[in-house]
Amino acid sequence: MIKSHLLRCRKGSATIEFALLAPALVLMLVGGFELSRLMWVRQTLAEVAYNTARCMSVSTTCDTADRQKAHAVERAAQYDLAITKTQVEPIGETICKSVPRSSSVKIRFTFISPLQGLLNQTPDLLQAGACYPNFA
Repeated sequence: MIKSHLLRCRKGSATIEFALLAPALVLMLVGGFELSRLMWVRQTLAEVAYNTARCMSVSTTCDTADRQKAHAVERAAQYDLAITKTQVEPIGETICKSVPRSSSVKIRFTFISPLQGLLNQTPDLLQAGACYPNFA
């Protein structure tokens, strides 16, 4: 009699279902945040690389390698992204996308995520590059 009563009782079923589904839902929510952050960092690095390559081509404020790296670091800081000068590689006077005499910039950034241990798909190193032709 007690056994049949326990099988018909539904009082705690919602709690147990929630307890089983909650970890998966939280992981999906946090994973969505981290994926959004990854895409934002990748887009920001691409914009910083493009802006630095453009500065190298059209402005005298980026005439030395140290100034070019400082420009990239400063531009990334405007987006609250902390990069160092060692992560920026400016290349002047190169052929880029079959256009001679172009300025090129490559940026390497280590992406740290709290989900890297759980998800193997999260990249450790993000790379962005851009080039801009020298018309002068």
